[in-house]
Amino acid sequence: MSAAPDLVTLQRWFAHVMTHPGSVEDGVRSSQTTGGGVTEPAQAARIVRPNARMTALQRIGVYHYAYRARLTECIAEDYPALRYALGASAFEVLCREYIERFPSKGPTLEAYAQHLAALCAERGNAFAEDLARLEWAVVSVIHAPDPAPLTLDALATLDPREFARCKLIAKPSLQLLALRYPVNAFYHAFHHEDVPAIPVAEPVSVLVQRQGSTVYRRELSPVAAKLLQSLLDGMPIAAALAAEGGDDPKAVSAWFREWVGDGLFTSLAAAD
Repeated sequence: MSAAPDLVTLQRWFAHVMTHPGSVEDGVRSSQTTGGGVTEPAQAARIVRPNARMTALQRIGVYHYAYRARLTECIAEDYPALRYALGASAFEVLCREYIERFPSKGPTLEAYAQHLAALCAERGNAFAEDLARLEWAVVSVIHAPDPAPLTLDALATLDPREFARCKLIAKPSLQLLALRYPVNAFYHAFHHEDVPAIPVAEPVSVLVQRQGSTVYRRELSPVAAKLLQSLLDGMPIAAALAAEGGDDPKAVSAWFREWVGDGLFTSLAAAD
């Protein structure tokens, strides 16, 4: 490099090397696409000066390590129960693979760890996948908007015919999960300083919602979960209630009133 590169070129070069999934040396060798002009490890001192204690590559390595350490901390903050379930060492291996597969590209880390359940699924660990789905649902509803809810009083003013042609719009800070393992009980035990063991498979549906600043998790019966999912999918209200109300219409009516009273929905819209 005959002349010092401009600041933008320096920044691109350093960011490429620092975030490279391999070693610092590999990052330098693959940096030609950034326009830095330094593509051999021996040339790194042209950009980063060595000192009495560290070479240029070692100094860059501090940032190379810190980048992954911060992302790992970020993932661990979102998935503490999964970290416990897998063990610290195995969780760190999972994080390293995640960071390589999903490098940080956004201006914040708020949604960075959203694909961890998918990675667990690729690894064939169904329990870890379900636990990650639950933990990410909690994170998601914390950050989701929480608009004013639709009230029972507002529904009471509707013409009954509207229930046949209208659907409910769920609030963004709500998720309904169909899970293969009872991870909600595991999650609860973990956060109450118990020492839970990995459970055997047992299907469970969990409603995760936020009211104000508080996140609630509630397990639903199969019939209740099916009804709520129908409403979330946009089925007309009357059709959804009728489909699941044959055996116990009083229970269906009670669930519906409870969900509306708890603020799960924000408005009505014409059904498709």
